[in-house]
Amino acid sequence: MKSTYSIVCIKKHKDDKEGYLFLRNKGKTDRTKKAIGLSITPLQFKNNFDKIKMRFKSTLKNYQIFNDKIEDTLKELEKTNNVLIAKSKDKSSFLRFWELKLEEIENHNSRIKKTGIKTKFEKYLASIGKSDIFFNQLTPDLIKDLQKYLKTAKDPKEMTSNTVTHYLKVIKGVVAQKLEDEPRLYVIHPFTGVKYDKKTETDRPVLQELEIDRMLNTEIDDVKIDLNRDKFLFQIFAQGMRVSDLLLLRWNNIITGLSIAEGTEVPNGPKGVNLQPHLKYKMFKTDAPVETPITFNLCMILLKLIGLQWRGYDILEGSVYIIEHIDIS
Repeated sequence: MKSTYSIVCIKKHKDDKEGYLFLRNKGKTDRTKKAIGLSITPLQFKNNFDKIKMRFKSTLKNYQIFNDKIEDTLKELEKTNNVLIAKSKDKSSFLRFWELKLEEIENHNSRIKKTGIKTKFEKYLASIGKSDIFFNQLTPDLIKDLQKYLKTAKDPKEMTSNTVTHYLKVIKGVVAQKLEDEPRLYVIHPFTGVKYDKKTETDRPVLQELEIDRMLNTEIDDVKIDLNRDKFLFQIFAQGMRVSDLLLLRWNNIITGLSIAEGTEVPNGPKGVNLQPHLKYKMFKTDAPVETPITFNLCMILLKLIGLQWRGYDILEGSVYIIEHIDIS
């Protein structure tokens, strides 16, 4: 089947030396385009681009980078059933308003998740032959049809009732933001008559103590797998730390409560002093402050990471000082 779009190079201004790559509809009237995020001179594009394969030839320097970006853009297009969604500049466009509200979200993880919900909504619009929708087109019937779509569409699988409810409430929240500026926008609210399914309890499997013990004591020769095992155990012993928080941890997140002059050697902790060493950080997802005690198992993993493969409680007293003052440059 022939592609309904092509890749073009367009200059923003006629005097520009380089143009930008876009996916563009081939239709005579619908010239909707989607930015690929790459710039190139029109001559380089003409001499090195294969219009049939829609890829750059190896004659172009860094051609693989260009082709990988094109591949990513095409995969992104699959989210809307290969339909190019036009970005409406009309202030009454629901998608445009939603997009602007997403840009205001400071938390990266939250913005990514809600962008995924918007993409799902765009898929629904594509399924009913629309590329955009206006606020006055959001009706109770459309929202009920959307709810049915979310429950039954397989892309790649059906959504749970809990997820459907969450998606609808996020969309309702976008409508609520619009109503703050235009409280008389609707005679009948779009979500009037919408009934949410009763929340079902999710079965969350929990690791047993024996399984954790087996992970702790199993010898692993593969360095990469061993490191990933330690990261996973670190999350467990840090009271269920999220992987996003784990990856952002730095040595200065380790707090001992004791200031020691640089170069001072402290092989053992001072007798009778309880320093309560702990990890102190802010959650990436919520920005909430967290303090987690550094337990023996956490300490062992940290020592292993800096190359001190000691085992035994006799080194626990001095280990927090070693970790704090180790040269990791």
